Amino acid sequence: MRFFFDIRNDGTLVRDELGLDLFDLQSAASEAASVLAERAEDMFSGLLLKELSVEIRDRYGAIVMVLTLILEVINPVLPVLNA
Repeated sequence: MRFFFDIRNDGTLVRDELGLDLFDLQSAASEAASVLAERAEDMFSGLLLKELSVEIRDRYGAIVMVLTLILEVINPVLPVLNA
């Protein structure tokens, strides 16, 4: 099955035009989780709350799952850079 992994970063959507052939939706979810994990370090920008999502689409264009990673800084030690 072909799945597409669109990335939504603070409201900006980047559509995956190529997709990947994977066995099932569970495999697609694992792939999306890997994408979020790879980008987690880049999420810290000094903001107190940051959200990154991967929207998984099937070959028909329907969103079949959304995985979201939320980074929330509580009692920050560092000053907020983009207040």
